[in-house]
Amino acid sequence: MKKSMVLCAVVVACLALVPRADGAKMYWTDTGEPGRVSRADLDGTNPETLVMVNFTSPRGIALDVAGGKMYWTDSDTDSVRRADLDGTDLEDLVTSGLVIPGEVVLDVPGGKMYWADTGTASIRRANLDGTGAENVIDSGLSSPHGMALNLAAGKMYWTDWGSNKVQRANLDGTNIEDLVTAGLTNPYGIALDVAAGKMYWTDYSAAKIQRANLDGSNVDDLVTSGLAEPYGIALDVAAGKMYWTDASANKIQRANLDGTGVEDLITSGVQDPFGIAIDLTPDAVVPEPAALGLLGLTMLVARRRR
Repeated sequence: MKKSMVLCAVVVACLALVPRADGAKMYWTDTGEPGRVSRADLDGTNPETLVMVNFTSPRGIALDVAGGKMYWTDSDTDSVRRADLDGTDLEDLVTSGLVIPGEVVLDVPGGKMYWADTGTASIRRANLDGTGAENVIDSGLSSPHGMALNLAAGKMYWTDWGSNKVQRANLDGTNIEDLVTAGLTNPYGIALDVAAGKMYWTDYSAAKIQRANLDGSNVDDLVTSGLAEPYGIALDVAAGKMYWTDASANKIQRANLDGTGVEDLITSGVQDPFGIAIDLTPDAVVPEPAALGLLGLTMLVARRRR
């Protein structure tokens, strides 16, 4: 039994010593002129413009890292677009039936993308290539904008800055629920920490960031000062950080998940930052082959000890 315990300890040590790879990125949209999609390292260094097109206003953004694609909505061209993660191979996916689309989110395993459409007061979805566009919810909404998915629970969450609500429903649009209906002035971006049972959102008119349980209970104010108009929000749960754009302050900022430790990351080269998404894939800890082999040996010894 002691040998088994020692081997287990060695495996843990080997896994812990594998260095984390560099290269995690944050991506954001900028509705200034010209409209841009950009990215930088998570600390704000090495910013680069990926897509820059005149007379467009990119808004929400989502990443399919495994597929090598980024998706975004554009409120000037009323479209959903995508490109490779380096900005090449630009495609228009959905170009009809949209009026001021807001945030877009992806169900990659299900082959679907969902977006809120402010102008038509609806939530829509389509296949990842833009085909099969359909309304999921087309009544009872005012001005939906922010969106997030809890695929494990089969739920979609959204903010509605017209009715000042945070709501959710099944992925097919059934069973609409009001989660937060008090204390909101213009909720916009939304992000989920499903493991911790929390949702985070920005309120751009109140200039604050809040969170609550996934059922809407226990609303907390997290960041209530130093903001102008916070819009998009994204989470790095493993690192305990949240990131957001501030359109009026022309900044991208981050803080701890409890709202402490606010930092300015990008303060120049942005005109009207809007949506934000994070690619954390390069930061995954991958066991080295030696550690994997030792893990198999440990499991074998432990089995024989039973």
